[in-house]
Amino acid sequence: MHHLARRSPLAGLAVALALGLQFVLVPTAQACSCVGPQPMAAHAGEPTAVIFTGIVQPRDGRGFPITVTRWFQGGGILDGRVWFDTDGFNVNPGVMSSCGIDPLPVGGEWIFVAYRIEGRDELGMGGCSPHAPLAIADGQAMLADAVTTFGGAPPVPDATNAPNVETPVVNAVFATILPIIVAVVAAVGAIAGALVVIGRRGDA
Repeated sequence: MHHLARRSPLAGLAVALALGLQFVLVPTAQACSCVGPQPMAAHAGEPTAVIFTGIVQPRDGRGFPITVTRWFQGGGILDGRVWFDTDGFNVNPGVMSSCGIDPLPVGGEWIFVAYRIEGRDELGMGGCSPHAPLAIADGQAMLADAVTTFGGAPPVPDATNAPNVETPVVNAVFATILPIIVAVVAAVGAIAGALVVIGRRGDA
């Protein structure tokens, strides 16, 4: 009995250590609790909710840039792009932030319900922020819901889809000078032909 009593503090310490390791290793399973999927109407009119579609760009010094393709709700767009703050992403390998998400694949088009961060120009994004790629059914369903809720949204103009203004100008100039070129060529041809005829008559 004396032997068992002397070892019991060690057993208790082992149990406490095991529980502590379990909490450290799986914090995200307990720390993040999200509300179930909500229709777009639930976000309509929220002052901090920003809803749009866009193409994911490579991370830069500011955060994760998105080239916007449709803009449904929220202000603050600049030159056709917005940035996500890095705090909502798991940017360090092996380190999971609470409710964080992995960086999104570059080049894919997604629909987002993001949120404004007080005092920041970047948008917030996390595991509880609705988002989905438009290449799958869930993304298309969110897009259709957004179009129905907000009455549609035209593509946002930016440098990548701006109309080419050089081609119409070149075509207009070419169309103007083409008749002149044809007339000059015809006149030169006529003069050359007349000289040939005169030369043949002189030889005769």
